[in-house]
Amino acid sequence: MLSLFNGIGGSFRCYDLIGIVPLVWIAVDIDDAANRVTARRWPGTVFVKDIRSISREMVQGGWSLKCLDVIEIHLCGGWPCVDLSRIKAGRLNLEGPQSSLFWEIQRVLKLLREVFGSQIVARYVLENVASMDESAAEQISSEIGSVPYTLDCADAVHR
Repeated sequence: MLSLFNGIGGSFRCYDLIGIVPLVWIAVDIDDAANRVTARRWPGTVFVKDIRSISREMVQGGWSLKCLDVIEIHLCGGWPCVDLSRIKAGRLNLEGPQSSLFWEIQRVLKLLREVFGSQIVARYVLENVASMDESAAEQISSEIGSVPYTLDCADAVHR
């Protein structure tokens, strides 16, 4: 389980709730406080501070050796929405300095597929704000080959 922009481990917690324990937890987040929360709750997690530092050597020499029996890779990522959110005047969408980190998700996913090859299935879930420009949503959809849909936890959680 690879969680990009992990925060305090929301995607890891989802796995806990459904009773799935991956071969390895890998958390990518630049925030030290968030990483401390994750480390305390999921001991043994592999941490990467900056998504931009993920390299072929890291995946091939470290991650793949921890995952010799892997048949599926699950990647979750919620990249910064600062440049996509309707709240920001003059937003730059995927050209902005923070939201452009979306392209790193694509790079990492491609790298995983190259290193692990066709013997694995790569599944991914990406999330961001619903208030982004339609053109940005279309660009993201085109890149990932999927259409967006809105999830509201109020529709999924018993009240």
